[in-house]
Amino acid sequence: MQTSLDKIKFDSTRANITKLIRNAHFFKRINKHFFIINYSRQSFEISKELYELGVTGSSVSEDFLIDISREITLLERSKYLNLKLTGELKNTIYNDSLTVLSLGLVSSCNLVCSYCSVGPSGSYGSEKGIKMSPETARNSIDYLASNSGSSDLEIILFGGEPLLNWECILFILKYTKSKYPDKTWHFYLITNGTLIDQEKAKTIKEHDMTVHVTLTGPPDIHNKSRPAKGGRDSWSMVYDGIQTLKRYGVTTIIKSVVSTEDAHMHGQLKDYISQLEDQTTRSMAVFEHEYTTNEKSSSFKKEMQLLNNDDERLSHTGEKPQYFTRGDLKILLGEWGFKEGCDAGRGSLFVSSSGNLYSCHISAGANEQTYASGNINSGIDERKRLQIKASFEKEKPQCRTCWANSLCDKGCNYYKVSVDKFSDEYCNHLRFNQESAIYHSSFFDWAHIEKYMQPYTKSENLSRLKSSFLLREAIRNKLKYIKPIHIFPAVGNPSERPHSYLLSR
Repeated sequence: MQTSLDKIKFDSTRANITKLIRNAHFFKRINKHFFIINYSRQSFEISKELYELGVTGSSVSEDFLIDISREITLLERSKYLNLKLTGELKNTIYNDSLTVLSLGLVSSCNLVCSYCSVGPSGSYGSEKGIKMSPETARNSIDYLASNSGSSDLEIILFGGEPLLNWECILFILKYTKSKYPDKTWHFYLITNGTLIDQEKAKTIKEHDMTVHVTLTGPPDIHNKSRPAKGGRDSWSMVYDGIQTLKRYGVTTIIKSVVSTEDAHMHGQLKDYISQLEDQTTRSMAVFEHEYTTNEKSSSFKKEMQLLNNDDERLSHTGEKPQYFTRGDLKILLGEWGFKEGCDAGRGSLFVSSSGNLYSCHISAGANEQTYASGNINSGIDERKRLQIKASFEKEKPQCRTCWANSLCDKGCNYYKVSVDKFSDEYCNHLRFNQESAIYHSSFFDWAHIEKYMQPYTKSENLSRLKSSFLLREAIRNKLKYIKPIHIFPAVGNPSERPHSYLLSR
C-alpha cells in the first residue's frame, strides 16, 4: 500500500526519515542518486525511490519507509551517519600558524605559455626578469623560522621557472639544514620540467623533494599552449625530464593545465595524462583548467559542461575514473579529512624574486601596491599583512546556509577580495564540482584508492585506510537503499581532528 511520510503510523520511523530529509541535500548525477548531509562531509549513494521521496515527497510503500528507517538506525549505530553534525554550521578551520613559504626564485621563464602571468603578455608587476638573491632567500627562511611555532616547515620553490636559478636552490637546501637543524624541512619544486638533468635529479632525490611538472597532453596540444621561445618544441624536453626523475625515484606529480581553446578535449587529455602517469615512479596525475581573467566568469558554465560530459563517459563505459582530485579525496576521507580553507595569507606566504611579501603567488601577479605587505629585506608592514589576512577570511552571507560549506573551503581567497569574482556563478560552479566529486568517489575501489594515495601516505596510515575501507564495504553490503561513500565513520567533533591524520607530507 502506498502512503506519504506524514501518514505513516510509526512515530519513530517518521521522525527518523523526516530528520534526515530536512538535513540533506539530494541530487542526481547521470544515472546515480545521492544525498550529502548539510554542512558536513557525509555523502551517500541512494536508491532512486529515496531520492524521489527526498526531492518530491512522493508516496511510497509503508514497508519501504520502515526499511529506510532501519538503515538510518544502522548507519547511526555504526557511526557512518551523524545528524548531530548538522545542528549548527561549523566555521572553516583556518591554519593561522605560518608553516609554508613559497619563494618566487625568478620572474622569467624559458617557455612562453599563452596563459601564464609571466608569459608573453604578463609579468609579476615590475619584477620581470629578476632572480632571487641568496640574501633574499636567507631573509625569507629566517622570517619563516622565527614566525612559525612549528618545527615542521615547507618551502615551495616557485617561478617563473625556478630551475633558472639553480644556484639559489642549492643555497636554500644548504642554509635551511645548517642554520635550522632542529626543524624538519619539506621541499616542493614547481617546474615546467625542461631543465631537469641527472645532476639536478640526484640532488632533488637526496633532499626528498616532491616535484610538480606541468605537461598538457600530447606534443601537438602541449606545444601549442606551452611552447619554448621561438615557438619551438618543449614537449620532448618535459618528457625527458620526467623520465630522468623516474630513474632517480623522485616523487613526481604530473599536472595538465588546459587552456580554454583546448577545453573541449577535456576527457581525452585526462586519459593521456593518466597513461603517462602510469609510466612514472610514485606519481599522481592532476588536472585543472586555466583561463585568462576576462574569461573567468563565462568559463564556469563551460567547465561544468565538460565535467558533465566526463561523468557521462564514465556511466556509458563502466570504467573507473582515470584521475584523482583533491575533491575526491575530501569526499572519501569525510569528516576525518583536512577541513581548513586556503591558508594563503595565514599559514602560507609568498616572497617574490625581489623580496616583496604577498599572501600567495596569484596576488603577487596582481597589484603590488594593494597586495604587497612590505619587503623581506627592507621591512615587513605587519599591520597591512594582518589587514589582508582579515580580508581573506571573509565569507558571503549565503555561505552560512549552503549545504556545500564544509567542502568548498570558501573558494579562492584572492577571488573573494578582487573585483567581483566571488559571485553566485562562482558558487554554483563550486557546488557542481562537489557533486561531481561525490559521483566520482562512488566508483573508486581499493585498487584505485591505493594507487593514488600511496605516493603521499605513510605505510601505517595506508594500512589503516585499507582497514577502514573494508569496514565501509561490509557496511555497504548490508544496506540496500543508503550506502556510505565516505570511508571513515562520522563521529565526534571534526574540528578536534588534525588535518594530517591520514596524509603524510
